[in-house]
Amino acid sequence: MSNPKATKTKRPTVRPPLPESHKDVALADINDVKALVRLSDSKIYDDVRKGLFPAPVIRQPRFTRWKLSAIRAWLIERTGSPGGA
Repeated sequence: MSNPKATKTKRPTVRPPLPESHKDVALADINDVKALVRLSDSKIYDDVRKGLFPAPVIRQPRFTRWKLSAIRAWLIERTGSPGGA
């Protein structure tokens, strides 16, 4: 007999896309930021300390959030184009 609780796997969270009207005010957690910029959390925090990456607007224990618009602006500055190419 198998234990049903032991065989459960965590499903990835699927989030609906943001409406255009919310893109400037939306906040992203570290998992969203890592997915957007393809960097590890330790590299992101290291670059924040060095002033090379946007600082989070909310930083509390176990609750850190970045403005999505700041991350997008950083990506555009880094790649030189809004499309990321």
